[in-house]
Amino acid sequence: MLKVSMLEANEKQITEVPFKSDAEAKAENKGCCNFMQRLWQSYNHAFLASLGLQYFNNGFDTIIRLAYAYRFLNYYVLSPSQSSQY
Repeated sequence: MLKVSMLEANEKQITEVPFKSDAEAKAENKGCCNFMQRLWQSYNHAFLASLGLQYFNNGFDTIIRLAYAYRFLNYYVLSPSQSSQY
């Protein structure tokens, strides 16, 4: 008896979920700022902060590696393949 009433309650909750039309969904998903707001509302703030820090750290590391490669190429006139041999 209890299982049947819980099942009916679950079915009632599932069927009462309102669906948005395509026009409403497109209107809500416009723009970069709305994208960032949806990310901030959807995910844990600590996760987003650590993810941003990782992206920043990886980008900074890539820039430094490229700067070193160009430094060896322009100042020491060594291509990356020659400098990796020594």
